[in-house]
Amino acid sequence: MWWSRISKPRIAVITTAAAVSGYCLHQRQVKLTSAAPVPSPSEFGASRFAARIDERGFGDSSTVDTDSLVIDPNSRLVHPRVVTEEQKYHELIAVGTRSVTFLGYYVYSAAVYVSQDQVKNIQSLVKSADSDPVSRSSIIDLLQDNRLSKVIRIAPYRKAALSHLRDGFGRALDGFARKEAQQDTNKLSQFSKDIQNFKQLFPKGNLNLGEDLQIFLRGDTVTLRHKDQVLGVITSSFIGKALIYSYLSQDSVIPYLRDDFWLRQDAV
Repeated sequence: MWWSRISKPRIAVITTAAAVSGYCLHQRQVKLTSAAPVPSPSEFGASRFAARIDERGFGDSSTVDTDSLVIDPNSRLVHPRVVTEEQKYHELIAVGTRSVTFLGYYVYSAAVYVSQDQVKNIQSLVKSADSDPVSRSSIIDLLQDNRLSKVIRIAPYRKAALSHLRDGFGRALDGFARKEAQQDTNKLSQFSKDIQNFKQLFPKGNLNLGEDLQIFLRGDTVTLRHKDQVLGVITSSFIGKALIYSYLSQDSVIPYLRDDFWLRQDAV
């Protein structure tokens, strides 16, 4: 696999192009299977670690991570450890709560997943890399590569209008677009079109407690899904890269999520 080509501790000196050579992606229309639901209390009642999860998706103070679920330590919202798409498994690599600092309340919990067959390689890269910003930035570059299949799962802390989530994503994507277009302002027009197309996938309505919003990133295909329904599909080489940057980079809009990524991989 393309991750195995990286063996030097100094990740920063390895270019993304060299790191990803040889990785083969089957380009095809994304057809989604049923999303992994919020685990019910009965699913884990007989397990070693009893999980108490209410219908809104929250775990109580005694609920801990298991082989099947992960608890966001701040919001106490529960995420499945694995989600599937076309029988392809994606494993959680980071979880964190989006908060509005000046108002002092939580908005949603986000979880980032990558293709399960690449998780150990990512963990190895994190362990071998230095903790300086340059080395870490190189790993984020690899995660941004569209040939790595990814999923982003959003679970609301309170009922949220999909339009509000849409606008929040739009602001984050716009910030990355301006950063990327600094050297070539001609790119900004195409980035803006991609952002507008992505925002148009969001319908009117709410994301209620106990529901989730899932963004599937596969190649240049971006698929938005809510309540087991595909809301829409767009083709963009920009959106997936921008979302991963917005969540996992040094400039993350969710510092809890970014920090959890580094700690979670290094702790394994």
